[in-house]
Amino acid sequence: MSLDDVTDSEPAEDSRTEEVRRRRERVAKDGGRRKRKKRRPRSGDLFFVVVLFFLILTFVVWSPGEVIRLLFNETAGLVLIVIVVEFLILKSMDRTRVFQLENIKLREARRGDRALLKRAREALSEVDKASDSESAQAWKENARKLADEIKDNI
Repeated sequence: MSLDDVTDSEPAEDSRTEEVRRRRERVAKDGGRRKRKKRRPRSGDLFFVVVLFFLILTFVVWSPGEVIRLLFNETAGLVLIVIVVEFLILKSMDRTRVFQLENIKLREARRGDRALLKRAREALSEVDKASDSESAQAWKENARKLADEIKDNI
């Protein structure tokens, strides 16, 4: 094979190059624009439409003066205050529950850490007491087990 054979041959197109070429042809055929997907209505849009519908219905059924009188009535103010207080109470209860769950998790983690520390202290106190070779060998086995357990817990 000579250098002329390599330069005269056409480069092989890989799948990515082929895909890019097809995409360019498709975009050129569509006039350079992509088709837009139909947008689904959002929940905020639906809420706005429902509120608007009820406002229009209210003004059709009652006169605007009567609607304003109902909105600024003493009873409406009292209901508004009750709703705000209820919202604040419910929100604080949710936060309290979240804090309780976090405290339980932290308490369990702390309990596990204390138990592990207690076992490590017991193993160290056994080293002080160990004088013969048998107890030293047993201590080494316990120390290995404890070290493996600490690795697993970390």
